[in-house]
Amino acid sequence: MLVVGVAAFGIASVVQASIPSSDGVIHSCYQFSPPTTNKGVLRVIDADQGEHCRFDEHALNWNAFGVTGTTEPTGPTGPSGPTGPSGPTGPTGPTGPTGPSGAAGPTGPAGGPAVWVTRVFATAVPAGSQTLVLSLSLPAGSFLITVAGEATSTNPLDVSCDLYKDTNSGALLSSSWAQNNNGEAASIDIQDEVTSNASFTADLYCGSADPNIVNLNEIDYARITATRVGSVTVQ
Repeated sequence: MLVVGVAAFGIASVVQASIPSSDGVIHSCYQFSPPTTNKGVLRVIDADQGEHCRFDEHALNWNAFGVTGTTEPTGPTGPSGPTGPSGPTGPTGPTGPTGPSGAAGPTGPAGGPAVWVTRVFATAVPAGSQTLVLSLSLPAGSFLITVAGEATSTNPLDVSCDLYKDTNSGALLSSSWAQNNNGEAASIDIQDEVTSNASFTADLYCGSADPNIVNLNEIDYARITATRVGSVTVQ
């Protein structure tokens, strides 16, 4: 006969205590009798694991966390405190990158002419008075003005020419004198600069320089040229 022995093994389980209990309550017991014992001794128990008070103990329970109180209304805003002192200036930040170049603007309108010219083929110059030979109208600005021409006569030649600003009642700019005792031609050459804040005229007047000469002189191929310049420096 086969005898089989069976050994019984005890299985111990470890249960984790839960204090306070799952409902948040701390369970405890305190002794109240008999007088010979430690009356008032308090011990905490694990109610979730089935622990309970003994015959000489009373239960005493309390919550782990108190009940949340009601929210009270917000109090009035207090007065502003005094302004604190200014803090030190921070360091200058790094320079940012250069932005992209903008698109080119439209081309502006063309400026006025740079050169003005007037000319005459021949003008008689009677003796004893000045005669207007040429007049050139100019806008405000700075100009280099040149006069060129030829004075002629069949008799001894003695002619003076003057360049004025705004007729011979205005400012005398420069002069040229043509003289020839052989009765031949002589050149007229004048050059000067003018700066004006308003429009004006450049006027050439010519006449006999010697009042004793009564013959008829003539100015041929006369020309006034005015070239606009950016500025004029007088030294």
